[in-house]
Parts: sequence; structure tokens; C-alpha cells
Amino acid sequence: MTKSVYRALVTLYPWDYATVFSEDMKTTFDEACEEYRVRGRWQFVCFAATEVFSLVWGVGKEWLAKLTTEESVRGRSLPDLRKMRPVGIAYEVWFASLDRSGRVKSGID
Repeated sequence: MTKSVYRALVTLYPWDYATVFSEDMKTTFDEACEEYRVRGRWQFVCFAATEVFSLVWGVGKEWLAKLTTEESVRGRSLPDLRKMRPVGIAYEVWFASLDRSGRVKSGID
């Protein structure tokens, strides 16, 4: 249950932050959970509570930073991977298939 709560909370980060860091965060948390389970129930409960609290705190800080500062000032703007053209796809072909939201239009109709 702890892992599912942690995974759900990781999705609350801004999408650019989550895209880059979420998989590493989940893997590290899973490994730490296994380590703390061996140490005993109380150690695991303290670890899990601390991690969940820290995650909620981190989510709040990231959203606050994202919403209150300009991208050029905070230097925290990660590239929008949804708009990046894949290698080997011509510029005209890729950007012709995007709709206004930046999503690829389906070729299946």
C-alpha cells in the first residue's frame, strides 16, 4: 500500500519534473522499502511516513516555484518532450501532424 501511495503522489509533480525524475524516484523508493522492511516494522513505518511527508512537501515546493517565477529566472524549465521531434522524422512531417495543443493528431480515422 505504501508503494501505491508514493506512486500516486509522484504523479502530482509538474509534468516536466515528473517526466525526468519520477521513474528514478519510484525505483529508489522501492529499493529503500525493501531495505527498511528488513530492519523491522517500526523502522519501516518511520521511513515511509518521512518519505511521504517529504514528497508532499516537495510537490508543493515545485508547484510554488513553477507558478511564482518566470522560467528564465528560475532556470527550472525542462524541455517539452511532447513537442520534440523524434530523430529521423522530417521537420515538416512532424510539425504538420501536431494540433494546437501540441499533441500528435491521429492518422487513424
